[in-house]
Amino acid sequence: MALCLAISLIACQDFVPYDQLVRYKWWYRYGYMSSTGHCFDIGAATRDSIQEFEKRQRKFAEDHSIPFDQIDFLSNRDLLQAFDVKCSQEGVAGNGALMRLVPVPIFFFRCPTVALEYSGISGTITHGDKKVYDACCYYGALIVAALRGATKEKLLSKTFYQDHFEWFGDRKLHPEVITIARGSYQKLGGYADGIRGKGYIINALEAALWAFWSDEDSFEKGVLNAVNLGDDTDTTAAIYGQLAGAYYGYKKLPTKWIDPRASWFDPHEMKCEKSWLISMQGVKLLLYWIRQTGHPYFIRQWVQRAKYAQLEILQMIRPIMETIRNILRNQILYNSGFAHEWIELHPKPIQRPSAICYSCQRPIQQYRNFWIVSDSLHEFRDQCERCSCDPKQHVQVDYQLGFDMVNRENHQSDELATLPYLNNASSF
Repeated sequence: MALCLAISLIACQDFVPYDQLVRYKWWYRYGYMSSTGHCFDIGAATRDSIQEFEKRQRKFAEDHSIPFDQIDFLSNRDLLQAFDVKCSQEGVAGNGALMRLVPVPIFFFRCPTVALEYSGISGTITHGDKKVYDACCYYGALIVAALRGATKEKLLSKTFYQDHFEWFGDRKLHPEVITIARGSYQKLGGYADGIRGKGYIINALEAALWAFWSDEDSFEKGVLNAVNLGDDTDTTAAIYGQLAGAYYGYKKLPTKWIDPRASWFDPHEMKCEKSWLISMQGVKLLLYWIRQTGHPYFIRQWVQRAKYAQLEILQMIRPIMETIRNILRNQILYNSGFAHEWIELHPKPIQRPSAICYSCQRPIQQYRNFWIVSDSLHEFRDQCERCSCDPKQHVQVDYQLGFDMVNRENHQSDELATLPYLNNASSF
Protein backbone atom coordinates (compact mmCIF):
# COMPACT_ATOMS: atom_id res chain seq x y z
CA MET A 1 0.00 0.00 0.00
CA ALA A 2 2.94 2.33 0.61
CA LEU A 3 4.06 1.69 -2.98
CA CYS A 4 0.51 2.36 -4.22
CA LEU A 5 0.49 5.63 -2.29
CA ALA A 6 3.94 6.65 -3.55
CA ILE A 7 3.05 5.91 -7.17
CA SER A 8 -0.21 7.85 -6.84
CA LEU A 9 1.67 10.92 -5.60
CA ILE A 10 4.17 10.68 -8.44
CA ALA A 11 1.63 9.89 -11.18
CA CYS A 12 -0.81 12.62 -10.12
CA GLN A 13 1.88 15.06 -8.98
CA ASP A 14 -0.60 15.85 -6.23
CA PHE A 15 -2.44 14.35 -3.27
CA VAL A 16 -5.53 12.67 -4.78
CA PRO A 17 -7.25 10.32 -2.28
CA TYR A 18 -9.54 8.89 -4.98
CA ASP A 19 -6.55 7.74 -7.02
CA GLN A 20 -4.97 6.27 -3.89
CA LEU A 21 -8.10 4.22 -3.20
CA VAL A 22 -8.17 3.01 -6.81
CA ARG A 23 -4.63 1.70 -6.45
CA TYR A 24 -5.43 0.09 -3.10
CA LYS A 25 -8.32 -1.61 -4.86
CA TRP A 26 -6.00 -2.85 -7.62
CA TRP A 27 -3.70 -4.26 -4.93
CA TYR A 28 -6.63 -6.00 -3.22
CA ARG A 29 -8.18 -7.38 -6.40
CA TYR A 30 -5.19 -7.91 -8.69
CA GLY A 31 -2.04 -7.92 -6.55
CA TYR A 32 -0.90 -4.56 -7.94
CA MET A 33 2.45 -3.56 -6.35
CA SER A 34 2.47 -6.69 -4.18
CA SER A 35 5.85 -8.29 -3.50
CA THR A 36 4.34 -11.72 -4.20
CA GLY A 37 2.01 -10.86 -7.08
CA HIS A 38 -1.17 -11.13 -5.02
CA CYS A 39 -2.77 -9.44 -2.03
CA PHE A 40 -2.03 -11.10 1.31
CA ASP A 41 -2.45 -10.26 4.98
CA ILE A 42 -4.89 -7.42 4.40
CA GLY A 43 -6.44 -5.99 7.55
CA ALA A 44 -10.18 -6.17 8.13
CA ALA A 45 -10.57 -2.38 8.28
CA THR A 46 -8.66 -1.88 5.04
CA ARG A 47 -10.63 -4.62 3.27
CA ASP A 48 -13.95 -3.20 4.45
CA SER A 49 -12.99 0.30 3.31
CA ILE A 50 -11.93 -0.90 -0.14
CA GLN A 51 -15.17 -2.84 -0.56
CA GLU A 52 -17.12 0.25 0.53
CA PHE A 53 -15.15 2.26 -2.03
CA GLU A 54 -16.16 -0.19 -4.75
CA LYS A 55 -19.84 0.16 -3.78
CA ARG A 56 -19.57 3.94 -3.91
CA GLN A 57 -17.85 3.73 -7.29
CA ARG A 58 -20.73 1.71 -8.75
CA LYS A 59 -23.35 4.13 -7.41
CA PHE A 60 -21.34 7.17 -8.49
CA ALA A 61 -20.96 5.75 -11.99
CA GLU A 62 -24.72 5.21 -12.24
CA ASP A 63 -25.60 8.64 -10.81
CA HIS A 64 -23.25 10.47 -13.18
CA SER A 65 -23.71 8.25 -16.27
CA ILE A 66 -20.07 7.17 -16.27
CA PRO A 67 -19.25 3.80 -17.92
CA PHE A 68 -18.17 1.49 -15.12
CA ASP A 69 -15.02 0.42 -16.97
CA GLN A 70 -13.88 4.07 -16.85
CA ILE A 71 -14.66 4.85 -13.22
CA ASP A 72 -11.12 4.01 -12.02
CA PHE A 73 -9.73 6.74 -14.27
CA LEU A 74 -11.81 9.64 -12.98
CA SER A 75 -9.94 12.92 -13.51
CA ASN A 76 -12.56 15.69 -13.59
CA ARG A 77 -11.87 17.89 -10.54
CA ASP A 78 -15.53 18.60 -9.86
CA LEU A 79 -16.35 14.89 -9.90
CA LEU A 80 -13.34 14.06 -7.72
CA GLN A 81 -14.51 16.61 -5.15
CA ALA A 82 -18.06 15.24 -5.29
CA PHE A 83 -16.91 11.69 -4.51
CA ASP A 84 -16.83 10.90 -0.78
CA VAL A 85 -13.44 9.25 -0.26
CA LYS A 86 -13.80 8.69 3.48
CA CYS A 87 -14.78 5.05 3.23
CA SER A 88 -14.42 4.25 6.92
CA GLN A 89 -16.08 5.48 10.10
CA GLU A 90 -15.36 6.75 13.60
CA GLY A 91 -14.06 4.04 15.90
CA VAL A 92 -11.94 2.28 13.26
CA ALA A 93 -8.41 2.82 14.57
CA GLY A 94 -6.17 0.05 13.22
CA ASN A 95 -2.45 0.44 12.59
CA GLY A 96 -2.64 -0.09 8.82
CA ALA A 97 -3.06 3.63 8.17
CA LEU A 98 0.24 4.37 9.94
CA MET A 99 2.06 1.46 8.32
CA ARG A 100 1.83 2.96 4.79
CA LEU A 101 2.23 6.65 5.72
CA VAL A 102 5.79 7.58 4.76
CA PRO A 103 5.35 8.59 1.06
CA VAL A 104 3.21 11.57 2.10
CA PRO A 105 5.67 13.33 4.44
CA ILE A 106 8.50 12.53 2.02
CA PHE A 107 6.62 14.07 -0.90
CA PHE A 108 5.55 17.24 0.94
CA PHE A 109 8.37 17.66 3.51
CA ARG A 110 9.25 21.14 2.24
CA CYS A 111 5.82 22.34 3.34
CA PRO A 112 5.24 20.88 6.82
CA THR A 113 1.68 22.19 7.28
CA VAL A 114 0.54 20.55 4.04
CA ALA A 115 2.51 17.38 4.79
CA LEU A 116 0.78 16.96 8.14
CA GLU A 117 -2.72 17.67 6.83
CA TYR A 118 -2.32 15.16 4.01
CA SER A 119 -0.72 12.64 6.37
CA GLY A 120 -3.90 12.70 8.45
CA ILE A 121 -6.22 12.44 5.45
CA SER A 122 -4.20 9.57 3.96
CA GLY A 123 -5.03 7.50 7.03
CA THR A 124 -8.69 8.36 7.45
CA ILE A 125 -9.78 7.26 3.98
CA THR A 126 -9.51 3.67 5.27
CA HIS A 127 -9.46 4.14 9.07
CA GLY A 128 -11.96 6.78 10.10
CA ASP A 129 -11.21 7.46 13.77
CA LYS A 130 -9.91 10.88 14.86
CA LYS A 131 -7.03 9.16 16.67
CA VAL A 132 -5.87 7.82 13.29
CA TYR A 133 -5.79 11.31 11.80
CA ASP A 134 -3.84 12.69 14.74
CA ALA A 135 -1.43 9.75 15.01
CA CYS A 136 -0.60 10.05 11.31
CA CYS A 137 -0.17 13.83 11.67
CA TYR A 138 2.21 13.44 14.60
CA TYR A 139 4.29 10.68 13.03
CA GLY A 140 4.30 12.59 9.73
CA ALA A 141 5.67 15.60 11.61
CA LEU A 142 8.53 13.52 13.03
CA ILE A 143 9.42 12.22 9.56
CA VAL A 144 9.30 15.73 8.09
CA ALA A 145 11.54 17.02 10.89
CA ALA A 146 14.00 14.15 10.34
CA LEU A 147 14.17 14.91 6.62
CA ARG A 148 14.78 18.58 7.43
CA GLY A 149 17.79 17.67 9.56
CA ALA A 150 16.45 17.56 13.12
CA THR A 151 18.63 15.81 15.68
CA LYS A 152 17.45 12.65 17.37
CA GLU A 153 17.30 14.55 20.64
CA LYS A 154 14.83 17.01 19.14
CA LEU A 155 12.76 14.26 17.51
CA LEU A 156 12.41 12.50 20.85
CA SER A 157 11.87 15.69 22.84
CA LYS A 158 8.81 15.70 25.08
CA THR A 159 8.09 19.22 23.78
CA PHE A 160 8.33 18.38 20.06
CA TYR A 161 4.59 18.91 19.59
CA GLN A 162 4.61 22.30 21.31
CA ASP A 163 7.79 23.34 19.50
CA HIS A 164 6.16 22.62 16.12
CA PHE A 165 2.59 23.57 16.99
CA GLU A 166 2.22 25.75 13.88
CA TRP A 167 2.88 22.70 11.68
CA PHE A 168 -0.33 21.17 13.05
CA GLY A 169 -2.42 24.17 12.01
CA ASP A 170 -2.65 25.18 15.67
CA ARG A 171 -5.03 22.27 16.31
CA LYS A 172 -4.95 20.07 19.40
CA LEU A 173 -4.19 16.40 19.06
CA HIS A 174 -6.21 13.62 20.66
CA PRO A 175 -5.26 13.14 24.34
CA GLU A 176 -3.90 9.62 23.69
CA VAL A 177 -1.60 10.96 20.98
CA ILE A 178 -0.50 13.84 23.21
CA THR A 179 0.41 11.32 25.92
CA ILE A 180 2.77 9.64 23.46
CA ALA A 181 4.13 13.00 22.30
CA ARG A 182 5.03 13.73 25.92
CA GLY A 183 7.22 10.63 26.06
CA SER A 184 5.04 7.76 27.29
CA TYR A 185 7.16 5.41 25.15
CA GLN A 186 10.42 6.27 26.93
CA LYS A 187 10.49 3.22 29.18
CA LEU A 188 13.67 1.26 29.77
CA GLY A 189 11.81 -2.01 30.32
CA GLY A 190 10.04 -1.93 26.95
CA TYR A 191 7.73 -4.92 26.88
CA ALA A 192 8.07 -5.42 30.64
CA ASP A 193 6.90 -1.84 31.12
CA GLY A 194 3.80 -2.28 28.97
CA ILE A 195 5.01 -1.39 25.47
CA ARG A 196 2.97 -3.48 23.01
CA GLY A 197 3.08 -3.69 19.22
CA LYS A 198 -0.62 -4.38 18.80
CA GLY A 199 -3.10 -3.61 16.03
CA TYR A 200 -4.51 -0.53 17.78
CA ILE A 201 -2.87 2.55 16.25
CA ILE A 202 -1.98 4.14 19.60
CA ASN A 203 -0.15 0.99 20.72
CA ALA A 204 1.59 0.75 17.35
CA LEU A 205 2.74 4.38 17.43
CA GLU A 206 4.06 4.03 20.97
CA ALA A 207 5.87 0.77 20.14
CA ALA A 208 7.56 2.18 17.03
CA LEU A 209 8.75 5.26 18.92
CA TRP A 210 10.04 3.07 21.75
CA ALA A 211 12.06 1.09 19.19
CA PHE A 212 13.52 4.34 17.80
CA TRP A 213 14.26 5.68 21.29
CA SER A 214 15.98 2.45 22.38
CA ASP A 215 17.89 1.54 19.21
CA GLU A 216 21.26 2.95 20.36
CA ASP A 217 21.69 4.66 16.97
CA SER A 218 21.50 1.32 15.14
CA PHE A 219 18.83 0.69 12.50
CA GLU A 220 19.35 -3.06 12.86
CA LYS A 221 18.89 -2.98 16.62
CA GLY A 222 15.77 -0.84 16.26
CA VAL A 223 14.15 -3.26 13.82
CA LEU A 224 14.95 -6.20 16.10
CA ASN A 225 13.61 -4.30 19.10
CA ALA A 226 10.37 -3.66 17.22
CA VAL A 227 9.98 -7.26 16.09
CA ASN A 228 10.86 -8.72 19.48
CA LEU A 229 7.90 -6.93 21.06
CA GLY A 230 5.75 -9.64 19.47
CA ASP A 231 2.10 -9.26 18.42
CA ASP A 232 1.86 -7.36 15.10
CA THR A 233 5.59 -7.55 14.46
CA ASP A 234 5.79 -6.64 10.76
CA THR A 235 3.67 -3.52 11.25
CA THR A 236 5.64 -2.28 14.26
CA ALA A 237 8.91 -2.76 12.37
CA ALA A 238 7.51 -1.08 9.24
CA ILE A 239 6.36 1.95 11.24
CA TYR A 240 9.74 2.15 12.99
CA GLY A 241 11.51 1.89 9.63
CA GLN A 242 9.75 4.97 8.26
CA LEU A 243 11.13 7.34 10.89
CA ALA A 244 14.42 5.51 11.32
CA GLY A 245 14.96 5.44 7.57
CA ALA A 246 14.29 9.18 7.30
CA TYR A 247 16.72 9.87 10.14
CA TYR A 248 19.56 7.39 9.49
CA GLY A 249 19.39 7.25 5.70
CA TYR A 250 20.13 4.44 3.29
CA LYS A 251 23.83 4.23 4.13
CA LYS A 252 23.07 3.24 7.72
CA LEU A 253 21.09 0.15 6.70
CA PRO A 254 22.92 -3.09 7.58
CA THR A 255 25.02 -4.13 4.59
CA LYS A 256 24.15 -7.79 5.10
CA TRP A 257 20.47 -6.93 4.57
CA ILE A 258 20.92 -5.21 1.22
CA ASP A 259 24.10 -6.68 -0.33
CA PRO A 260 23.06 -9.03 -3.18
CA ARG A 261 26.26 -11.02 -2.61
CA ALA A 262 24.89 -12.02 0.79
CA SER A 263 21.98 -13.87 -0.78
CA TRP A 264 21.33 -17.46 0.30
CA PHE A 265 19.91 -18.27 -3.13
CA ASP A 266 21.60 -19.22 -6.35
CA PRO A 267 21.85 -16.00 -8.44
CA HIS A 268 20.83 -17.77 -11.66
CA GLU A 269 17.79 -19.31 -9.99
CA MET A 270 16.82 -15.96 -8.50
CA LYS A 271 17.11 -14.29 -11.91
CA CYS A 272 14.94 -16.94 -13.53
CA GLU A 273 12.30 -16.86 -10.81
CA LYS A 274 12.25 -13.05 -10.84
CA SER A 275 11.70 -13.11 -14.59
CA TRP A 276 8.83 -15.56 -14.24
CA LEU A 277 7.25 -13.54 -11.45
CA ILE A 278 7.49 -10.34 -13.50
CA SER A 279 5.90 -12.17 -16.40
CA MET A 280 2.99 -13.36 -14.27
CA GLN A 281 2.48 -9.90 -12.80
CA GLY A 282 2.68 -8.38 -16.25
CA VAL A 283 0.13 -10.76 -17.72
CA LYS A 284 -2.40 -9.86 -15.03
CA LEU A 285 -1.82 -6.16 -15.60
CA LEU A 286 -2.02 -6.72 -19.35
CA LEU A 287 -5.39 -8.44 -19.09
CA TYR A 288 -6.62 -5.75 -16.72
CA TRP A 289 -5.44 -3.00 -19.09
CA ILE A 290 -7.21 -4.62 -22.04
CA ARG A 291 -10.42 -4.95 -20.01
CA GLN A 292 -10.28 -1.31 -18.96
CA THR A 293 -9.30 0.34 -22.23
CA GLY A 294 -11.81 -1.16 -24.63
CA HIS A 295 -11.13 -2.82 -27.95
CA PRO A 296 -7.51 -3.00 -29.15
CA TYR A 297 -6.75 -3.86 -32.74
CA PHE A 298 -6.65 -7.61 -33.29
CA ILE A 299 -6.48 -10.24 -36.04
CA ARG A 300 -9.56 -12.45 -35.96
CA GLN A 301 -7.94 -15.86 -35.64
CA TRP A 302 -8.53 -18.33 -32.87
CA VAL A 303 -4.88 -19.32 -32.58
CA GLN A 304 -1.92 -17.11 -33.45
CA ARG A 305 1.78 -17.66 -33.13
CA ALA A 306 3.77 -14.86 -31.50
CA LYS A 307 4.97 -13.54 -34.86
CA TYR A 308 1.35 -13.07 -35.98
CA ALA A 309 0.62 -11.17 -32.79
CA GLN A 310 3.18 -8.50 -33.65
CA LEU A 311 0.56 -6.20 -35.16
CA GLU A 312 -1.32 -6.29 -31.89
CA ILE A 313 1.84 -5.72 -29.90
CA LEU A 314 2.60 -2.62 -31.99
CA GLN A 315 -0.77 -1.19 -30.97
CA MET A 316 -0.07 -1.53 -27.24
CA ILE A 317 1.72 0.84 -24.89
CA ARG A 318 5.33 0.08 -23.98
CA PRO A 319 4.68 -1.66 -20.60
CA ILE A 320 2.40 -4.10 -22.39
CA MET A 321 5.02 -4.80 -25.06
CA GLU A 322 7.59 -5.36 -22.34
CA THR A 323 5.28 -7.93 -20.78
CA ILE A 324 5.05 -9.95 -24.00
CA ARG A 325 8.81 -9.79 -24.45
CA ASN A 326 9.29 -10.83 -20.83
CA ILE A 327 7.27 -13.99 -21.34
CA LEU A 328 9.42 -15.10 -24.26
CA ARG A 329 12.70 -14.01 -22.70
CA ASN A 330 11.78 -15.97 -19.60
CA GLN A 331 11.76 -19.18 -21.58
CA ILE A 332 15.37 -18.61 -22.55
CA LEU A 333 16.42 -17.81 -18.99
CA TYR A 334 14.41 -20.49 -17.29
CA ASN A 335 15.98 -23.65 -18.65
CA SER A 336 16.13 -25.67 -15.46
CA GLY A 337 13.67 -28.51 -15.95
CA PHE A 338 12.08 -27.00 -19.05
CA ALA A 339 14.80 -27.40 -21.65
CA HIS A 340 12.41 -28.58 -24.38
CA GLU A 341 9.54 -26.17 -23.84
CA TRP A 342 8.67 -22.76 -25.23
CA ILE A 343 5.70 -20.46 -25.01
CA GLU A 344 3.13 -20.13 -27.78
CA LEU A 345 0.93 -17.03 -27.53
CA HIS A 346 -2.82 -17.20 -28.10
CA PRO A 347 -4.23 -13.66 -28.29
CA LYS A 348 -7.83 -13.84 -29.38
CA PRO A 349 -11.14 -11.98 -29.23
CA ILE A 350 -14.00 -13.32 -27.13
CA GLN A 351 -16.71 -14.48 -29.52
CA ARG A 352 -19.60 -14.74 -27.05
CA PRO A 353 -20.77 -12.14 -24.50
CA SER A 354 -18.49 -12.81 -21.54
CA ALA A 355 -17.49 -11.22 -18.27
CA ILE A 356 -15.41 -11.57 -15.14
CA CYS A 357 -17.34 -11.95 -11.89
CA TYR A 358 -15.75 -10.20 -8.90
CA SER A 359 -17.85 -12.17 -6.41
CA CYS A 360 -16.90 -15.71 -7.44
CA GLN A 361 -13.86 -17.54 -6.13
CA ARG A 362 -10.92 -17.35 -8.54
CA PRO A 363 -9.12 -20.58 -9.45
CA ILE A 364 -5.58 -20.81 -8.12
CA GLN A 365 -2.76 -22.93 -9.53
CA GLN A 366 0.74 -23.51 -8.19
CA TYR A 367 3.67 -23.23 -10.56
CA ARG A 368 6.87 -24.19 -8.71
CA ASN A 369 6.82 -21.87 -5.69
CA PHE A 370 4.48 -19.28 -7.24
CA TRP A 371 0.72 -19.04 -7.03
CA ILE A 372 -1.07 -17.96 -10.19
CA VAL A 373 -4.53 -16.47 -9.72
CA SER A 374 -6.59 -16.46 -12.90
CA ASP A 375 -10.05 -15.24 -13.80
CA SER A 376 -12.68 -17.57 -15.24
CA LEU A 377 -14.88 -16.14 -17.96
CA HIS A 378 -18.63 -16.23 -17.40
CA GLU A 379 -20.71 -16.53 -20.58
CA PHE A 380 -24.12 -14.94 -21.04
CA ARG A 381 -27.25 -15.66 -22.96
CA ASP A 382 -30.21 -14.16 -21.13
CA GLN A 383 -28.25 -14.36 -17.89
CA CYS A 384 -24.93 -15.58 -16.58
CA GLU A 385 -24.52 -19.33 -17.14
CA ARG A 386 -21.98 -19.85 -14.32
CA CYS A 387 -23.33 -18.02 -11.29
CA SER A 388 -26.26 -16.14 -9.82
CA CYS A 389 -24.23 -13.21 -8.49
CA ASP A 390 -25.36 -9.61 -8.70
CA PRO A 391 -25.03 -8.50 -12.37
CA LYS A 392 -23.21 -5.39 -11.15
CA GLN A 393 -20.37 -7.67 -10.04
CA HIS A 394 -19.75 -8.64 -13.69
CA VAL A 395 -17.33 -6.67 -15.87
CA GLN A 396 -17.46 -7.27 -19.62
CA VAL A 397 -14.43 -8.90 -21.27
CA ASP A 398 -13.85 -8.62 -25.03
CA TYR A 399 -10.32 -9.94 -25.45
CA GLN A 400 -7.89 -12.32 -23.80
CA LEU A 401 -4.25 -13.34 -24.09
CA GLY A 402 -3.28 -16.90 -23.26
CA PHE A 403 -0.06 -18.83 -23.63
CA ASP A 404 0.77 -22.54 -23.73
CA MET A 405 3.95 -24.56 -23.37
CA VAL A 406 5.02 -26.10 -26.71
CA ASN A 407 7.83 -28.41 -27.78
CA ARG A 408 11.03 -26.41 -28.11
CA GLU A 409 12.60 -28.72 -30.69
CA ASN A 410 9.79 -28.08 -33.16
CA HIS A 411 9.48 -24.33 -32.65
CA GLN A 412 12.87 -23.05 -31.54
CA SER A 413 13.84 -21.43 -34.84
CA ASP A 414 10.42 -19.80 -35.25
CA GLU A 415 10.43 -18.39 -31.74
CA LEU A 416 14.03 -17.14 -31.92
CA ALA A 417 13.15 -15.32 -35.12
CA THR A 418 10.32 -13.62 -33.25
CA LEU A 419 12.54 -12.01 -30.61
CA PRO A 420 14.07 -9.30 -32.88
CA TYR A 421 10.55 -8.20 -33.87
CA LEU A 422 9.53 -7.94 -30.25
CA ASN A 423 12.73 -6.09 -29.33
CA ASN A 424 12.16 -3.59 -32.11
CA ALA A 425 8.54 -3.13 -31.09
CA SER A 426 9.42 -2.47 -27.47
CA SER A 427 12.02 0.16 -28.41
CA PHE A 428 9.35 2.61 -29.63
